Amino acid sequence: MTEQQSWWLIAFVGITAVAFLIQALAVFGIFVRFKKLTGLVNQLLADLNAKVEGVTGNVNDILEAVKPIPNHIASISVALRDRVEELDKFIGETTEAARLQVAKIDDVVSTSIVKFDDTLTTLQKSVVNPVIEITALLKGVKTGLEFLFRKPRTPDISQARQDEEMFI
Repeated sequence: MTEQQSWWLIAFVGITAVAFLIQALAVFGIFVRFKKLTGLVNQLLADLNAKVEGVTGNVNDILEAVKPIPNHIASISVALRDRVEELDKFIGETTEAARLQVAKIDDVVSTSIVKFDDTLTTLQKSVVNPVIEITALLKGVKTGLEFLFRKPRTPDISQARQDEEMFI
């Protein structure tokens, strides 16, 4: 090997050694950072675990408080269904009673209309028709008496001339 080659060999070995040293320092820095990061993550996990346990306790308390609600809902549902059935029965009975009353009212109104019509017809035949006949008879008597007792008219000559001129 020549001197120049050995110098290049020493230079490359030195550069390689420095690169390994830099790489070792970088890996050591990464190790230190991961160690700190692991500590922070562990601390966060501990805090999170404590909070989750608190929330879990609260959720369990809420679940214990909520457990009787389905039983209450079931009893309320049964009571509500019974009330609705009673209300349905009441409405059905009331509707039937109302229908019967409406039918009775319709019958009463129809009967009243027929009786009123019959009464008007009877009144017409027994009172109004004779009154009309008597009124007509009185008008005839009045006209006859007026004819008998009127003064004789003298013919108006001017009127007669006008009438004659119209026909000419």
